[in-house]
Amino acid sequence: MALIRVGTGLQNVIFKRSDRKAVEIRCSYVIGGTLAIAKPYYVLVYRGSGATRGPESVKYDEENFTQDSVVGKGPFINGLDEIKLYPAIHGKVNMSFEYAPYSHWVRAIETGVSCDYYPKALPIMAKNPGENVVVTLYVGFVFGKKWF
Repeated sequence: MALIRVGTGLQNVIFKRSDRKAVEIRCSYVIGGTLAIAKPYYVLVYRGSGATRGPESVKYDEENFTQDSVVGKGPFINGLDEIKLYPAIHGKVNMSFEYAPYSHWVRAIETGVSCDYYPKALPIMAKNPGENVVVTLYVGFVFGKKWF
């Protein structure tokens, strides 16, 4: 599964840096759209008997296979014609702590919560029911150089 997110938001500075040894704290809010791209999973199983017995790539179905009957993963190209798109809306709230020693550098730790709502349930795992709401907690490290 892959996600494509597009959004717009607002960033507020809660505590501005007074000198280069201080930490700047920011809060930001984002809302937008998400497009989840889901492809079915293919596995290799042995089919046939005798000399014709060999691994065959088939779509995974939790009703027909056990963990012992699967011998490997199928090729990535299998199932590309069965891709399904799941549109959603998402919102994100985060806090950013910038601690770079110079004003033209960026070093920050970002932590927050992201929430996606899918009108049609999103099938994530084979034996679990589909989810309409997906909540993600995250921590990110931001580093680089300012160009402005």
